[in-house]
Amino acid sequence: MSLRYGTYTEFQGPPGRDHAELIWDVLEVGVQADQLGFGTFTCLEHPWFEKFAINAFPLGVFCTLAERTRNIRFRTLCHTLPLHNPMVLAGQIAQADILLNGRLDVGVGRGHAWLNEPANIDMFENVERYPECLEILLKAWTEDRFTFEGKYYQAHDLQVVPKPIQKRSFTTSASSTCQRLDRPFAVCRGCRLHTISSSRTARGRSSATGSSATRRNASARKPTRVTRSSHCLKTPRASSSSATFRWARF
Repeated sequence: MSLRYGTYTEFQGPPGRDHAELIWDVLEVGVQADQLGFGTFTCLEHPWFEKFAINAFPLGVFCTLAERTRNIRFRTLCHTLPLHNPMVLAGQIAQADILLNGRLDVGVGRGHAWLNEPANIDMFENVERYPECLEILLKAWTEDRFTFEGKYYQAHDLQVVPKPIQKRSFTTSASSTCQRLDRPFAVCRGCRLHTISSSRTARGRSSATGSSATRRNASARKPTRVTRSSHCLKTPRASSSSATFRWARF
C-alpha cells in the first residue's frame, strides 16, 4: 500500500481581502499541487462567514482547475446535503464528474452547525434530512429512474441527468455523530468520522464510541482498508469544541 498526499484549503478571507484575488490565488495552489505530484486537491463548501471560508461553489473551482491540471483529483469535504435540493445537486455533481473526466471524489455530510440558521434549516431537521439526501443522490446516479418517499423529499419516477461517468462509487461521507454511520459505510467508498464534544469526559466517551463504531462497520463490510488522520478545529462560537477526524477509505 502506498501513501499518497493531498492538499486542503478553506478559502479563508481576512477582512479587506479581495474575494476574487483570493479565489484565483487558491486556484494557483491547485495548479502547483498538480505539478508537484499531489494526489488530491480538497476544499470545503462554505457560503457564509468570510473569515472561515468563502467557497460557495467548489464544483466551479474544480472545473476551472481541470482545464489547467492533468492528474490531480478533486474532492469536496463536504457538500452540506441538508442545505441542498438533492434532486438538483445530483445532476450538478454528475455533470462536474463529466467535465472533470472522472477526477471527482464527492464528499457529503451534515456540515458545520453554524450553516443551518442562514440557510433557514432547523438544526434538528438537519439530522433527518441528511440520510434522505444521500439516498436520493445514490439513486439518481445509479438508477435510470427512481421513486423516493421520505419525510422531507419525494420523487416519483424521476430521471436525473446527466449520469456520472465514474461507474464505481466516488462518494465519501463525513459524519459528526456515530449514530449515522451505518448507511454511509454501506453505500460510500469512505467515511470521515467527525466527533465533537465540549468536555473531557464527553470527548473520551465519544472517541471510544466512534472508534468501536468505525471498527464494527469496517469489519462487517469487506473489503475495507482503514487509514487514519486527525487534526483539531475550533468553532467560532463562545463554547468552542475540539473535533477529531478519522478517515476511512474503501
